[in-house]
Amino acid sequence: MLLLEDVIAPLFRELLVQLRMVLVSKISYYFLWSIGSYEEPWSILVEQICKVIYTSSVFYSKIKGGTWISPAEALIHDEGFSISNDLSEVLVLLGMPIVRLPV
Repeated sequence: MLLLEDVIAPLFRELLVQLRMVLVSKISYYFLWSIGSYEEPWSILVEQICKVIYTSSVFYSKIKGGTWISPAEALIHDEGFSISNDLSEVLVLLGMPIVRLPV
């Protein structure tokens, strides 16, 4: 458990930070993220990853011409909202840190 929490989770955060500079496609970057539900011990790893990336710049936003921000700063775009694309673009122009994640 300690290996997952204290070694693997921080290494995964560092992997995400480094890969954001290498990968051209933001979509392929986000496919590296863990999604779904996991049984122990993997659920503990996913929970720890969420904790360690909370203040790391791992989300891409179009704010200020495009920048990486932390989950703590981010406002996640709701793809299901019918006029969300227009609203998202307006909010970015107003300086809101909107993040669009692939579905």
